[in-house]
Order: sequence, then C-alpha cells, then structure tokens
Amino acid sequence: MIRPLLLLLLLFGTGFSTFAQNAVRVLTLEDAVSLAQANNRLVKNAQLSVSMSDDQIAEARTYRFPSLNLYALGSQLLTPVDFTFQRGAFGSFPGIGPVPATDTRIHTPLRPTFYGLTQFSQPLSQHFDFIEEMREKGEPLERALVDAGIVRLRPVLITVGATVLALFPLALHGGPLWKPLCYSQIGGLGVATFITLLLVPVFYAIFVLDLKLITWDVTAKERQ
Repeated sequence: MIRPLLLLLLLFGTGFSTFAQNAVRVLTLEDAVSLAQANNRLVKNAQLSVSMSDDQIAEARTYRFPSLNLYALGSQLLTPVDFTFQRGAFGSFPGIGPVPATDTRIHTPLRPTFYGLTQFSQPLSQHFDFIEEMREKGEPLERALVDAGIVRLRPVLITVGATVLALFPLALHGGPLWKPLCYSQIGGLGVATFITLLLVPVFYAIFVLDLKLITWDVTAKERQ
C-alpha cells in the first residue's frame, strides 16, 4: 500500500518539476538590458528632459509667425478721492503771488475707465526663412532674393496698410497726446517695410558674396 503511494507521489513530483521548468522563461541579455532601461530612473529623467527641450524648441518656433495680441484693461475707484489745496499752500512768489491763488478743491468721481490695445507683429525672420528654403532647393542666389521679395511683398503691404489706415483717424483727431504716438508708429512701420523688402536681401547678399559667412551652393544652371 505504501509503495504504490510513494510511486504515485514520485511520478507527480517529476511531472510538476518538468512543467515548472518548461514554464520558466529564459532571460536573455537583450531582455535584461530592455528591462533595465525600462526601469532605470536616470534614463527616464533623460527622456523627460529631451521631451521638455523639444517642447521649448517648438514654442520658440512659434515666435517666427505673425502674432495678434489684444489687451483690455478696465478700472474704477472704489471710493471718490477728494482733497483741497489751501491758498498759498505751495508758497508765495514775487510777481506771481500765492500758489494756488485761491482755495482749490479737487474731486475725482467714481467713473469707470477702459483701456484697449491691439498689437500685430510681423517677424522679419519669415523673409530670411524663405531665402533659406530656396537655398536648400539649390536655386541661384539672385533668383532666391527676388522671389523672396515678391512672395513677401503682399503680406507685408497688407499688414502695414491696414495698420496705417487704422492709425490715421487717431493721428488726425487724437489730440496732442495721441498725434505724436500715431505719427511715430506710422513712420516706424514705413521704416520696417523698407528694411524687410530691401535691406534684408541686400545684407544677405553681402554675407554670401562679400563676407563669405554663408555658403551658397552654385547649381549647374547658374554655372552655365
């Protein structure tokens, strides 16, 4: 009775050990390296740093595109501000008399104020980027500079024209506070347009042809 039972237990244990050996997965070197990399804290931190750097680069590239900013500020005093300057509070001077000449009362009413500002910016880098794209395509320098000016002419003129037309009413009837500001903005836009369409290609050509700071590959068409 005992021998058949021992034989049965021996056969069962041998079969279980064989099943366990077959079920165990052999850990190779590649699997060990992949597991170590997947659970390595330093590697994860490095990957997170690379991802953050990519996001920062993508954010910086957005500044190369036109941007429109709108600002609106409103305010109102919670309580009125009232104060009075007595006659001669600032002294009395020969030939002028007391300052102020009479008692002066200043009252600030509870009146809401509003300030709005619209800002549109057109970066110069777009002109430079178009020239760089033409250089990568192997176009001649002269053709790339002319095409860049033609392509960027319409958006630049539309932007400048719309802004100048919006500033003209305020420049004509804005009073002594807004007239100088509007005229300075109109003049600045004109100078920026001149720089964008003329000086940028000229400086780029100087960097390529004279200073040799930028290498421009000469194509077969240009050699002919």
